[in-house]
Amino acid sequence: MRNILTLLLISLFTLSCTVQQYYVIKMNATKKKKLKLDPVYNSAVMLMSGGRSASGSIVRIIDKSTSYAITVKHFCEGIKGSIGVAAAPHRSSKIVMFKGKIDRIHKSLDMCLVRLEGDTSFVRPIKFRNKKPYVGMQLYTLGAPAGMWPSKNTGYLTGASKSSASPPELKEPDIIAVSVPSFYGSSGSPIYDDRGKMVGMIIAVNLKFHHNSIGIPAYLISDFVSHALQK
Repeated sequence: MRNILTLLLISLFTLSCTVQQYYVIKMNATKKKKLKLDPVYNSAVMLMSGGRSASGSIVRIIDKSTSYAITVKHFCEGIKGSIGVAAAPHRSSKIVMFKGKIDRIHKSLDMCLVRLEGDTSFVRPIKFRNKKPYVGMQLYTLGAPAGMWPSKNTGYLTGASKSSASPPELKEPDIIAVSVPSFYGSSGSPIYDDRGKMVGMIIAVNLKFHHNSIGIPAYLISDFVSHALQK
């Protein structure tokens, strides 16, 4: 049975999801029965730079040493150097580290594409949900709320709408609301269904009630990634 790896980030955090230090706790688990493993653990990542952190997902694997991850624009802004990126896939008995570099930042929406350099043999790109999500469907997130990573939470889709900042060319909703617990560090966490397919990505939390979060729908993420990586 593989070790269950938990990355705990300990710090006094600020409104920008700041964390200062982290360490890994390894716990052995006894195998009692065959468990259905969450496939998103093979895609979710934590990104760290200059004492700040965010969550994200691997969305494209190019070759054995190159991949791309999606995260939030408000984390990437201002970063000029490399980004430390950690993954905890099921197939590895230890944390898998990557070196990241900002590849593309969306001009209006809260999205950032990061190029990763490192062994891609243990990770997998997250799959996008093709069917339109519906209000009341159960959803999950996997990220680093309050600096604890990987941390899985669950809730429900409560709505979808167009924001005041929505580009005029968009005809569909550009934000979704979910009753998924979030906290500082959750930004960039994938929002996904019970089959592990991405429905969206967390971009903001309600500071007065952390069980409500705002996300970007998956179709916008898929379009952004496709256009950014097209040859």
